[in-house]
Amino acid sequence: MFAKLKVRARLILVGRRAQTFFYTSLFFLLRTFCFAAAAACVGIFILLVSQNMLHDRSGGYFLFVCACLVMIFLICVYFFALLTLKRSLYFEKIIAGSRFSEEKMSFGQEVRATLQTLLASLAVYGIKLLWLLFFCSPGLALLLLVSISLQRGGLAANVFYALCAGSACLILFGILFYFCTAQRYLLAVRIAGLKGRGVIAAIKESARLMDGSSCAVAMFKLGLAAWLVPCLWIVPAFYIVPYSRLSFELLCEKYMTAPNAALKEREDVNLFSTKRLPQI
Repeated sequence: MFAKLKVRARLILVGRRAQTFFYTSLFFLLRTFCFAAAAACVGIFILLVSQNMLHDRSGGYFLFVCACLVMIFLICVYFFALLTLKRSLYFEKIIAGSRFSEEKMSFGQEVRATLQTLLASLAVYGIKLLWLLFFCSPGLALLLLVSISLQRGGLAANVFYALCAGSACLILFGILFYFCTAQRYLLAVRIAGLKGRGVIAAIKESARLMDGSSCAVAMFKLGLAAWLVPCLWIVPAFYIVPYSRLSFELLCEKYMTAPNAALKEREDVNLFSTKRLPQI
């Protein structure tokens, strides 16, 4: 499945592999830095609050530090959303065969699209978290029951091991079902940022476009993840990272642009249209 899509990714990468690897790595490193900085701000804030600095005589200093942390956190979150938008724009342009510097957004359009991307990302992460809790709740409930039983009177060894194995299986199946369900929201952030839709409208449109394709897309992403394992040896990363990222972006572009009839006939869509291929 999606064999033609992968072949098209190889064709687009002809003469572009080094550039695509550079931009993919750059976006990854910068987004990782923004995420780590935002997480560090949250951790420092929690540490300061846990030390009861609100009751310290230097309360003004505490408020100043908190204000700085909040400002740095907001800046990191904004740039994380901006880099997400820029990454989508970059791959959208190389798929269309144009240069990354062509048809840039105005500053106002860029800020609006970034905020839409940020809001959609937060909404999607929240929805995914709820689905994860929903699917894993049976296994977590069984694990909690086991811990309560141990505290009250103890369990036989065979019963304990059986219940632990059962809870582990329930949690694993829950993660599997969650991973498939989460693909319904794969396009929400792109639709909000690139098409300027509202958050709720983007989520609904993503769910509509991905209807009936969640399991297939989940298998596709797992297949790409398997290719990333050789990147631990660094050298294959130059070949695998651009191919995996571009294949994923082509998958998103396919579902965002294909009509509903094409969504039911994945392999019948003509992905080799010269209208969409770059000049090689």
